[in-house]
Amino acid sequence: DQPATEYSSDPAHAESPTSPQERSVAGPIMAILGSLGFILMGITFGGELGLFIDPPSCCIVFLTATCLVFGQYSFEEVVTTFGAALRGRPLSSRIAATHGRMFSTIRGILHGVGMLGFLIGLVVMLASLDDPKSIGPAMAVSILSSFYALVIAEFLVAPMANALPARVTDPEALEL
Repeated sequence: DQPATEYSSDPAHAESPTSPQERSVAGPIMAILGSLGFILMGITFGGELGLFIDPPSCCIVFLTATCLVFGQYSFEEVVTTFGAALRGRPLSSRIAATHGRMFSTIRGILHGVGMLGFLIGLVVMLASLDDPKSIGPAMAVSILSSFYALVIAEFLVAPMANALPARVTDPEALEL
């Protein structure tokens, strides 16, 4: 006798509270909001929230990442993937794998753009070592670009990607 898994098609285990049909997105959303809340709490304990807002870093990360994502995927594909992740409905293994690949690509783009922002800030900082007033803003671009990219990639995109396999209705065919 084979042990039942949370994906079992055995009628005796059909009422499992962890079946893909009954999964809720509340848990991952609460984890994301809690994590971001604790990050904000740490920021405000150490200083002002305004110190973490840097328009050049926002442009580098948000606009560049958006352009690169839409250079690889259509608007409809991106909306469909994020919509599927947020709705919490069961998915076929093929659809989950497709969405998983897109999320993986987006995470990679974000990490690359964060590193690009870091290097841009570093070059600007090193080019202006003779002017101490320009070192701080250049370092802010460097550090905050990495921070923004990391937070978006790992606190928003990664949880959505990691939740996909649990919602697959045919897990034996899953190849994420």
